Amino acid sequence: MWEVRSQFGKPSSESTTGELEWSAVQVDTEAEAEGWWQCRTEGRNTQRRVHTMFNPAGEVVRVEFD
Repeated sequence: MWEVRSQFGKPSSESTTGELEWSAVQVDTEAEAEGWWQCRTEGRNTQRRVHTMFNPAGEVVRVEFD
């Protein structure tokens, strides 16, 4: 499976653990992963984030910092 993951650059003010929040989507094809990548990286955010795409072998194929 392909995976597109996003992680915030600093903990949420509501966090009780101080850990960084993250989310991920897993898809079957590279084309689906590219679609999710575009969706997650095109918008402008006020919070810093790191976006990472992994191929089915678990290798990082793309990283973007905003």
